[in-house]
Amino acid sequence: MRAGAVLLSAAAGVVLGWLSVHAIFSGSAFVLIPWAIGCLLIGFVIRHVVTALVASAVFGFAVSITFLVGGYAGGGPLSAALGIFCALAGLGAVVAAAVGLAANRMARLVARRGRA
Repeated sequence: MRAGAVLLSAAAGVVLGWLSVHAIFSGSAFVLIPWAIGCLLIGFVIRHVVTALVASAVFGFAVSITFLVGGYAGGGPLSAALGIFCALAGLGAVVAAAVGLAANRMARLVARRGRA
């Protein structure tokens, strides 16, 4: 597994999560479109299956937690909501890992057909 790819995915997730709160489709379900594109790109670009899976999961967690914490405007303290946010971000990581893995498998199939 390549740590550089995972760290870059985490950084991209934090940046995209922050942009989602402050600039991109703020307050809309369309915010999921750039997130899905990010997962697909990670899956297509990274060739190693395990690295693509881990990098996609880290991206999903980073983008989800940044979005949830960055957009929090609740009445209580953030520490009270952090447990729920982590659980939701974990769900985001699972979905992102599945999308990234599917994109990786499709990229490998396309590459195989191109060689044949």
